[in-house]
Amino acid sequence: MSATISLSPQTQAAVEVCKKNLHMCTHRLKTTFSFVPDDKLDYRPAETCKSAVQIIAHCAISNYNFISIIKGEMGDGDPSERFAESKRREEAITTKAAALEALEASVQAVSDALDTVNDENIGIDIPTPFFTAPMMFWMYLPARHMDNHASQIDYLQTIWGDLDWHMG
Repeated sequence: MSATISLSPQTQAAVEVCKKNLHMCTHRLKTTFSFVPDDKLDYRPAETCKSAVQIIAHCAISNYNFISIIKGEMGDGDPSERFAESKRREEAITTKAAALEALEASVQAVSDALDTVNDENIGIDIPTPFFTAPMMFWMYLPARHMDNHASQIDYLQTIWGDLDWHMG
């Protein structure tokens, strides 16, 4: 017999708000990215900057790190190893289609991970190799992260002279 972990209306509401925010921020990121012309997909204003494709790849791969935190599977490993592996996975994504496909898959996986949150774990602090924060912080982070990176793509667009509003 397995133990049933309850899902109160408050926990369910919190999960639903996080999912709604996740999908709104994903929409913003994808909409902003859709206005990047093909000849600017790999544009970087400096060697140390990410291109629009690299930003989308970064968001997609980072989502899997957030998932491991939400599901309590992060572990205590060396963060530099995790960052190096994430960088390798990001660098393997080089086209607009591959970046969008990776992003979609990772967003679905985040949504699925949010469904694992319950009354038992929603109120806990989650230690990671990076820092300790409440579960609610980690639940909101994938959306916030993508929204922040959408702003980076907005900035890239201004560099090549696109000053139009792309959030519709």
